[in-house]
Amino acid sequence: MINYPITAAYVSDWGLREALREITQNALDAGDMQIGRHNGDDNHWVISNQGSFDREVLLLGNSIKSYGAIGKYGEGMKLAMLVLARLNIVHYAEAGGASYRGAFDLSSFKEPTFVIYEGQSAASERVEFHIHYDISNIVHDIYKDIDHGICEEGLYVNGLYVSDLPGFRYGYNIP
Repeated sequence: MINYPITAAYVSDWGLREALREITQNALDAGDMQIGRHNGDDNHWVISNQGSFDREVLLLGNSIKSYGAIGKYGEGMKLAMLVLARLNIVHYAEAGGASYRGAFDLSSFKEPTFVIYEGQSAASERVEFHIHYDISNIVHDIYKDIDHGICEEGLYVNGLYVSDLPGFRYGYNIP
């Protein structure tokens, strides 16, 4: 178990959409991203890529991303797992024969803190992030293959959702 001194209130303005954005960004940075249902199950989705990571990536401030990739401090996946745990959505990441699941634990502090439990999984040359929740209403809004410039709504960078733009008539997709 890896214990982070972070409470459930951290990034309290983040919801499922922001968590999925972080997981999707990691997959895009690693290359060959795929999003789909696991064995046709609407309540089990997998976001996978050709990347890899080992246990050290779970340290805050540690990342193996290449130059030019978005995110270099290794926070996105951990924060996504924190949000999913806060929403009580079962999730786990698998890579290289290991499995990692976010949760909250009361053993170290008076208040529950975020932890990542480690386990074993089938060896894989891919990174797979499993989410046991129907994300079909969100997943296709997170990443859009759209031209740069004005789009339907929200702020996107290279097609990846960044935020809503309340009060704006149009959205933008910035290169």
